[in-house]
Amino acid sequence: MIELKGFFLIKAKEKKIIQDKGIRAFVLEKILESSLEKGSAINLPDGKTVEVRLQGKKKSIENFIENLKKELIQKLGNPTVLFSEFHENELEIPSLVRSSQALVVGQLSKGIQVNLQILNSFDKFNKKLNKLDELDKLKGLNKLNKLSKLDKLDELSKLDKLDDLGFKVDALPKKIAEELKKVLSSSN
Repeated sequence: MIELKGFFLIKAKEKKIIQDKGIRAFVLEKILESSLEKGSAINLPDGKTVEVRLQGKKKSIENFIENLKKELIQKLGNPTVLFSEFHENELEIPSLVRSSQALVVGQLSKGIQVNLQILNSFDKFNKKLNKLDELDKLKGLNKLNKLSKLDKLDELSKLDKLDDLGFKVDALPKKIAEELKKVLSSSN
């Protein structure tokens, strides 16, 4: 059997498709499930392209690419991404263990960042709760003094908007207040 080593590109029409849909992780998962000896999937700096490096028997590579095209069309719809031809070369192709470990570390790092952003948002939300209590106590606002805890949560949802995660989270305090109100109402 002929052994091949090379790469092909998966290019999206829009930047968000590659990273938001997890194409690199999806491709690496498929490489791990295949009979290929080595492989990797790398997001390129343009944000719209994944470079897929493969090493294995010619027939295995051909079957892998054919099946991957079908599965990506099912996952994303057609024609969201385009495939280049497979180009043979002598690129370094990492082992599957190394590629999968790199992906896990990368995804873990992203997850940690998201968790830190969420914790930061909750910290700010908690500060707003404290601010509401301060307003209630220090300024003796009659309106707030007369409100029940559930109504105070409604008032809290009207405070400053949050936008710390790089995307709109304006509705977070309101949604939390609504959910807390539901929980507290159902426990009474």
